[in-house]
Amino acid sequence: MKNFDRILTVPNFITLLRFLAIPIFIYFMINKQINLGLFVYIIAVISDTIDGNVARYFHQESRFGSVFDPVVDFCIILSSLIILFILNYITLAHVILFILPRIITFGLILYCKNKNSLLNGDYFRSIYAKVGSGFFIYLVIGLLILKADYYIIFACFVLIYIFSSIHWFLMYKDKKRREFETLTDI
Repeated sequence: MKNFDRILTVPNFITLLRFLAIPIFIYFMINKQINLGLFVYIIAVISDTIDGNVARYFHQESRFGSVFDPVVDFCIILSSLIILFILNYITLAHVILFILPRIITFGLILYCKNKNSLLNGDYFRSIYAKVGSGFFIYLVIGLLILKADYYIIFACFVLIYIFSSIHWFLMYKDKKRREFETLTDI
């Protein structure tokens, strides 16, 4: 049986380590140790995949982890965008445009959980959400390694929005399907 109220779990510890990696990433980047900063960023990204897989495999999902993990994800994204801006890899407009889908997603999740509406208590990850996140991860790595030009940044921005939109459309469609099934069960 799954215990969703546990806080002290291996996946949550991995997420905590990811959170603690943020100031290390910032330190290296600000001190122009880009390779070390990039290494810490990549480890944080890889550990994000590991904590979710460990939680599912060992049945250590928890309410705390379901909130803590996306908060840490957001902190990593926000810190990387701010650092890229400070180091003149991107403009303030890029920061705003790249963070906007995350803010919209976060707002929708809060709205849906409070209203018990769209998600009906269940937020699911789709391949489209993962691909959208992947474009952001590769964007940061690409900017740091390749110093990507404006067109690559814009393409990643568009792809992130497209995949995020597909993800939310599928969630809405799933909600409508569940509502229909509930009505036909009566």
